[in-house]
Amino acid sequence: MPPVFDWWLFTFSDKNLERVKKVLDELNMVYFVGCLERFERGFCIYPDDTQTELPILEQVPIYVARKPEVLEELLNAVDTNDEYSLGRLYGYLETAIQAYLGYRDRFMGNMFQHPCGYFAQFVFSRDFFEEEYEIPLEWAHTVKRLSPKMYEEISRIDYRKIMIGACIE
Repeated sequence: MPPVFDWWLFTFSDKNLERVKKVLDELNMVYFVGCLERFERGFCIYPDDTQTELPILEQVPIYVARKPEVLEELLNAVDTNDEYSLGRLYGYLETAIQAYLGYRDRFMGNMFQHPCGYFAQFVFSRDFFEEEYEIPLEWAHTVKRLSPKMYEEISRIDYRKIMIGACIE
């Protein structure tokens, strides 16, 4: 698994936030809870580029790492919008980071057709797609091994309801 991750709590409530914090504490993870963001309107963007307007959306970012110094590095990368460092911290391959930054041709394949697509939250490069695809496969297999129930729920997600960068469920 990557050294860090961020967790966007989309169904915000104090109760949900406390539940998430309790789990992270039990896992001995270090984390930082960002500020509540409220959007009066949003759009769900589908793979065929159609859009649906959404009601009010509230979200809270939660930045998580295994070690305090890595969390500090993550927060610094977020604050400075250092996309290269963020990609590295999230565990993406160098070639995928380069594709995201525009230094390589991008290729996404059809992520919406595979349960592993949920774990493919980064841009792939055309030349190294097969090698890069091993990363979300590994993450998916890890979740399946550690939490078959969670994996089963993820496998049932309707990818047409995925917003660019965020799940609206």
